[in-house]
Amino acid sequence: MKNQLMNQMNQNMTPIIYLSVKKEIPATGYWDHEFIKDIFKNIPQTNRRVVVIPGAYQYDCYDKINARLAKIQKVLVIITSDEECKFNVNELKHPDMIVYSQYGNGGKMFPLGYSPGTRELLKSFGLVSKSQDWFFAGQITHPRREMMANELRKLNRGLLVETDGFAKGLNKEEYLFNLAISKVAPCSPGAVAIDSFRLYEALEAGAIPIVDDIPPLKSSKDHYWDKLFKNIPFPIYTNPKDVSSLIDICVKDKNIARNVFIWWINWKYQFKEQLKKDLGVAENDMVVVIPVSPIPSHPSTSIIDETIKTIRVHTNATIIVTMDGVRKEQEDRLDDYNEFIRKFLWKCNFEYEDVLPVVFKNHTHQVGMMKAVLDNISAPTVLYVEQDTPLTPDRSIPLNDLIQIIKSKAVDVVRFHFEEVIPEPHKYLMLEQQGYFLKTLQWSQRPHLASTSYYRHILNTNFSENANCFIEDKMHSVVQTHPWEDNKITIFFPKGGIKRSYNLDGRKNDKKYDKEQIW
Repeated sequence: MKNQLMNQMNQNMTPIIYLSVKKEIPATGYWDHEFIKDIFKNIPQTNRRVVVIPGAYQYDCYDKINARLAKIQKVLVIITSDEECKFNVNELKHPDMIVYSQYGNGGKMFPLGYSPGTRELLKSFGLVSKSQDWFFAGQITHPRREMMANELRKLNRGLLVETDGFAKGLNKEEYLFNLAISKVAPCSPGAVAIDSFRLYEALEAGAIPIVDDIPPLKSSKDHYWDKLFKNIPFPIYTNPKDVSSLIDICVKDKNIARNVFIWWINWKYQFKEQLKKDLGVAENDMVVVIPVSPIPSHPSTSIIDETIKTIRVHTNATIIVTMDGVRKEQEDRLDDYNEFIRKFLWKCNFEYEDVLPVVFKNHTHQVGMMKAVLDNISAPTVLYVEQDTPLTPDRSIPLNDLIQIIKSKAVDVVRFHFEEVIPEPHKYLMLEQQGYFLKTLQWSQRPHLASTSYYRHILNTNFSENANCFIEDKMHSVVQTHPWEDNKITIFFPKGGIKRSYNLDGRKNDKKYDKEQIW
């Protein structure tokens, strides 16, 4: 049974073909293949094959490589292991080919990534405190590194380990642990290319990379990082003398580390989505949104852990978690909330799958957060689940069928009820039942599936630009004072009991601050 399951999983994942046309050259086993293996995990198989070619050792074999590629109808090629950019991607010939390369060596850019075992070791350390200001261990192999090291030698509260060879000095576990406990990681260029494993290891460790923008064999920058990334949140320098002041800024401003980690988690997801698009993987029909705000149980993540776990019983769709800023009346919870966010971000990177954090600096409330994320949601439906209202894990919810019904515009919203029956005080808001749906004039922010375009419409129509409030507190009256056809709200109403969500009561006895809401 185990082998059958593994085979089934492999069939549903994009296979990677590692290609070497030379018997003496291994096709795989290189450090720069680690990120490739990770990023293609759980991408469904399509008719476009992924071919990884170690380039530095096969730049004189284009005819043989092209002959092998010709046997594949549609191909996505990744050129790796070519720090000196010897491989000429223009020599590749194929009628239906997408090309990526590391080190910016033609085609689309593919990041170098981290060394093998990086994520496994960092995960094994757990969430550690950042007790060290900065850390660098490596060879001092060229003038750019020498200038950087000269600045680091003047500093305290960090660790500089100068080695006499690649991967010498600290062992892997010591090296990564020092990254994990460090706030900042200076990242000078590699021996030949500007990209290095260190940058991605630092990002995975939650350290702030401070990156040199001038390649080791050049005297001016070539904008490599701007070409590879967008909206870079970590410092980039051209003058090594700036390293010490940049470290000081990053150590003092705690928000920088958080912003960098959030950016990295989301960048990996977006890069994976780009690869899926290239491979022809269909876009998802649904995105899950979970709003989060300070609650008494923080800094524990137990409530949102349970909510995410129950959602994953029903769908593998992307989950966007919007974390509100702290309102003035709850500033006493700021420390606990920040620690909750720190724990949650670590889980997004190491435990959850496709859970994306969006952290708001200021208190924005449900309306503001939802407006912000809706601008970036292309899926036709949204499953809205508040942080303390999990879905029932033991009751089926036919989300795919419900999505199709919403896409047909027969309904706008399908609510998932929190009790087995409709409470007596709510019955006057119920209309007729049609099949598995009960029409209603009652809005509830409890779990519901809705049309994305409908959500945009109600937020733009019923709330001002500076609205700061609960969605439900406004929409309940809107829905009750309009014909059902204006909103088309239903409750999922199958036989045998309608309960499809429950309440963990995260807010407990917290004040709601009704008077402070802005419509």
